[in-house]
Amino acid sequence: QIKEMKNDPTGKVVVGLPHRVAMGLCVPLVKKFRERLPNALISVVEGLSLSLRDGLINGRIDIGLLFDPAPTPLLKYETLLRERLMLVAPASVSLPKQISLQMLKDFPMVLPSSPNPIRNLVDAVLLPRKIDLNIIAEVGAVNSALSLVETSMACSILPESALNLREITHKVSYSPIGPPAMWNQLILAIPASRPINRLTVETTQILRELDFRMDSNK
Repeated sequence: QIKEMKNDPTGKVVVGLPHRVAMGLCVPLVKKFRERLPNALISVVEGLSLSLRDGLINGRIDIGLLFDPAPTPLLKYETLLRERLMLVAPASVSLPKQISLQMLKDFPMVLPSSPNPIRNLVDAVLLPRKIDLNIIAEVGAVNSALSLVETSMACSILPESALNLREITHKVSYSPIGPPAMWNQLILAIPASRPINRLTVETTQILRELDFRMDSNK
């Protein structure tokens, strides 16, 4: 341990990233890791937040970024980003500056299927208010929903960073939802009981420093 404190950390750290986050952040993460920790190895695992959460609990992943994970005493959570959910429509649709919850019923929707964190969040807000959406299709991921919006097939409810990542803001129109607003949270998660070594500490700090707006223009 004394040697580790004096020298650059060695060993391997496994970082779990949701697919949408990995598309925008995998390159800057690995680049910064190589600059700061040249003697260590980073292994990036991509997946859905639910499977990444299981990997953290089961010991397959050391550090994870998760969207709106369910609470558990087995993991420590730190919020890195809160972003508002938007109604996203084909570019031909003229939207008001803000969309009330009741107005959402008027749009044909394609949404990620549960247990996607965005779908869980939408259901948690709308179901108690007895607001039934006109859902014409369910898909497995945010990018698939966005593709269907681009083809003018339906609208969707997505975080703003999803639009930045695909560089398609000229192909869609969008407006914030609320009040009340719906917020998507990106959480940094580490196991609560597993010993944390210096490599994990330094990798966690690198993750905190990244630009989580996930804008591919940067």
